[in-house]
Amino acid sequence: AYLPRGKIAATAKHPMLAGVKLWAFGHLLANGEVRSVILFGAFLAYGVIDRIAVKKRGEPTPTAGPAANDAIAVVAGAALWAAIYFFLHLYIAGVSLRP
Repeated sequence: AYLPRGKIAATAKHPMLAGVKLWAFGHLLANGEVRSVILFGAFLAYGVIDRIAVKKRGEPTPTAGPAANDAIAVVAGAALWAAIYFFLHLYIAGVSLRP
């Protein structure tokens, strides 16, 4: 959010909403309890409704920044994913993602 948009963000338009929708959908597939369906279903509904609202509002065409911003975003995202996968998910949610 603090870097100018790269080509990925300019193409995806709203990568945060896409991430929330993917995260919620993945957790809905993995968890079938009622409380999980309510929680992750609410996040998925938020992502879908907010994306529709953003489309209706109409925003100016985003300009793409330098490719270095894409590289920073990909490296930071991969590092955060690895930290959550290997260490943090067990402590945050009480469930290990590794078999």
